[in-house]
Amino acid sequence: MMKIDILSLFPEMFDGFLKTSIIKRAIDKEVVDIQIHNFREFTHDKHKHVDDYPYGGGQGMVLMCQPILDCLKTLTTDDSLVILMSPQGITLKHEVATKLSLEKHLIIICGHYEGFDERIRDYVDLELSIGDYVLTGGELGSMVTCDAVIRLLEGAIRQESHEDDSFADGLLEYPQYTRPLEFDGNVVPDVLLSGHHENIRKWRKYQSLKKTYLKRPDLLENYEFDKEALEMFKDDEYKLDLISNLEDGTITCYSQGDFTDLCRGPHVETVKMCKNFKLIKHSGAYWKGDKNNKVLQRIYGVCFPTAEELEEHLNVFTKRICYLAKT
Repeated sequence: MMKIDILSLFPEMFDGFLKTSIIKRAIDKEVVDIQIHNFREFTHDKHKHVDDYPYGGGQGMVLMCQPILDCLKTLTTDDSLVILMSPQGITLKHEVATKLSLEKHLIIICGHYEGFDERIRDYVDLELSIGDYVLTGGELGSMVTCDAVIRLLEGAIRQESHEDDSFADGLLEYPQYTRPLEFDGNVVPDVLLSGHHENIRKWRKYQSLKKTYLKRPDLLENYEFDKEALEMFKDDEYKLDLISNLEDGTITCYSQGDFTDLCRGPHVETVKMCKNFKLIKHSGAYWKGDKNNKVLQRIYGVCFPTAEELEEHLNVFTKRICYLAKT
């Protein structure tokens, strides 16, 4: 059973979190034990103060070392990993949550007010952030962290439930549908009704790749494409929907009839390497044009109002790629 201790000035904030849904069931099944500790109870100040004005002046109040560290000393063991919720920390991602789920004991310190006395960091193993924005305290961040970790613990939920989650394999999750079969003219894809498990698996894998590119292309920069994924993008059925291969990291340009495709990889028989590509218009679908006026119009269904926005989008996904164009 994993043990989690959370240090906070506002223990009441956790009441609903600990008594709801998956977290409550995990506690009831003794998958995890979570305790909340008010470090105000450890202060030596007769007025129960836990903060003071910053040396050198400035706005706000700074949390003092003594109450937090005295509380921490009562909880720390050889198995403990001490986490400080801080905007200066590494960003919580799925792989971080996965590593944390292997720990036996997590101690999470939640700040408040202007910040911590810097010397508190000397007693911390990991600083963790849930994003580049400011909250009033670390309590919400600690709940997000606990939720992400606990659902990965054996017995918290069915293993297959989180294996298909977004980010579990580095991609966003494929589209999901339930009844009714048709809603407002939108029908469930035929492949999901076919009963052909292999076709369904391949469709879901392709949809995950496609959705990740459209919504979070940054995730693909470090994604390791397996042979099946690469073969998908050589198949005309997939190519018509999403021209992308990522096999050799080079954008190439080729013409076929009245259409021009920018693509990556060897699925094109005849390739022209071109330079000085000019963005002309931004409407329509996919990469389209004629032999005299090749036009980069739309990226996989995503429309861009200006050449600058389109180019910025390309730059995010193709940092290592040479831009090529018609001759």
